Amino acid sequence: MGMPGWSCDEDLMKRSKTVPQSVPALRPADIDIIAAMGDSLTAGNGACAEGEDVLAIAIQFRDILKKFNPNLFGYSIRTGSANVWETARLNAGVPGAHSSKVYEQANDLVRWMKEHPEIDFMNQWKLMHIFIGGNDVCGCADGDHYRDSIRKGIQFMKENMPKTIVVLTGMIDVLLLRTKIDNAKESKMQELQDSGEFDTTEDFTLIIEPYLENLDDLSRNNCPFIRTAKNSDNCVKYLN
Repeated sequence: MGMPGWSCDEDLMKRSKTVPQSVPALRPADIDIIAAMGDSLTAGNGACAEGEDVLAIAIQFRDILKKFNPNLFGYSIRTGSANVWETARLNAGVPGAHSSKVYEQANDLVRWMKEHPEIDFMNQWKLMHIFIGGNDVCGCADGDHYRDSIRKGIQFMKENMPKTIVVLTGMIDVLLLRTKIDNAKESKMQELQDSGEFDTTEDFTLIIEPYLENLDDLSRNNCPFIRTAKNSDNCVKYLN
């Protein structure tokens, strides 16, 4: 699952000489803070959330960022509850959380970052990752409620968290397990990005990460989120 020896052009990826003031000017090495919000998949139930994994073993976004900024701060270093700073750091994910909890988790992250002596809250660039929604699907929450709950959390960050990129991961279609397709919540997420409402300032934006949206057969793709007889042993560690 890893990529030994992976690299990019060092001149292209190196840190800017001065702190960028806009998202378009940002380079990967300029991101100093990484944080996460969500449910059990974000919290890493049953997974090894160890922050020292290397790209040769497993490709994880935080390790890509660390390759170009070794001082990246905020990622989890072991599994544990969100309220245990020594392990969770800036991972606010809580098992069983619904989209309505994004606002609460965003408030927690703002407070934690402002209070931490190693974080320059106003000047350091931050990447916030949101992955939530499976519990909304299982609870039959409608798409508008899901979209509006996430919008409320992102709007709070826009108003209270300068120099931030929010990455919202497209949901797995949990209903595929019942051989039924429903893309309503995925389209509602796309509405948030397409609306442009989070692109009105230079130092904040929302990006939809759609890599899970096109899964059409969870049981045959070694999907790491659903246990089946055909899944590999490595998949089990991601189970709720």
